[in-house]
Amino acid sequence: MIPAALLAVTLLSLNQSIADEVRFSRDVLPILADRCFHCHGPDAAHREAELRLDVRESAVADRGGYAAIVPADPDASELMRRITTDDTDLLMPPPDSHRKPLADSEVATLRQWIADGAEWGKHWSFEPPVRPEIDASATHPIDFFVRRRLAKDGLHPAPPADRHTLIRRVSFDLTGLPPTWDEVRGFLDDESDDA
Repeated sequence: MIPAALLAVTLLSLNQSIADEVRFSRDVLPILADRCFHCHGPDAAHREAELRLDVRESAVADRGGYAAIVPADPDASELMRRITTDDTDLLMPPPDSHRKPLADSEVATLRQWIADGAEWGKHWSFEPPVRPEIDASATHPIDFFVRRRLAKDGLHPAPPADRHTLIRRVSFDLTGLPPTWDEVRGFLDDESDDA
């Protein structure tokens, strides 16, 4: 029971940490594509109000004293007003569009994205991978990233496991079964570097 509770708390805190960083391709584009692009996307035959939310220039353009999206100012963005209003004549997506209204989490994602500057990103497949800088003192690149994330969350790595725990972990990982007593004794008695 306690391990399940710890797992739940860990996953919830991880989810919150991930949610703190809003990325266009991963977080914003799916919301806009699902709820907005039908009427405000690339298809000119279905476009309403000559507004394209799939193109930054159109979304941030002055539309006569207002803009659909005002980077760094969600309260001045018409998009935020339209997706949060109680007025059914102004609400987006319109109730008669048969599209679900945005969930609170989606509204929060869009608000955070606009507050962060409303950066449009290329589709992830068009962005070249960037090799991160890795501290030379790291014993392994994965350890570097794990330690950096733990430090960001104010956590410390667990101490190294004892040899008995290691043989159990390896056995479960490789076979799905616990090690036999002979395997445990053989591993504990083996003092070689490659044991």
